[in-house]
Amino acid sequence: MNAKLDRMDRLTGNEKVNGARVILDYKTGKANVGGWLGARPDEPQLPLYAVARDENAGGEVAAVAFARVKAGEMEFKGIAREEGLIPEVGTLVEQRSAAAKQYGSWEDLLSSWRRELEALGREFAAGEARVDPKDKRKLATCRYCEVKPLCRIYERYGAPADGDAGSGEPE
Repeated sequence: MNAKLDRMDRLTGNEKVNGARVILDYKTGKANVGGWLGARPDEPQLPLYAVARDENAGGEVAAVAFARVKAGEMEFKGIAREEGLIPEVGTLVEQRSAAAKQYGSWEDLLSSWRRELEALGREFAAGEARVDPKDKRKLATCRYCEVKPLCRIYERYGAPADGDAGSGEPE
């Protein structure tokens, strides 16, 4: 895998975190941690980095976070194995997302990311391209689709719940 991290730090200080890694991705726009959670992650970049780092190099990953670098809105948003590793980044237990509740521990989260990303990679490598929107209520995936006139997804799932997918007609 060829990927370039924005930043990875090695923690020092106490025995529990000494040598553990923190993976950061700089963002100027919105940062959605909830997109990492659940089946078929919406924003798999940081989970992919965490899984690859955990498997391929020394020093376990102890946190992943977006570092928001927009003037007047500087902040970290992420998930950490334990409290206090990155300012204002909490553990799974502290996440507001209902999807975070499905993981019992940091290790469960990393294992889930590994399973989900490996499955997506296998499907991609096999050339699978079935029409299978993740959120069948909104069909938000369909919003940018270029084959709407040929697709019959609305026949299967009905019109989007909130109009997210657009009219289905080319603009």
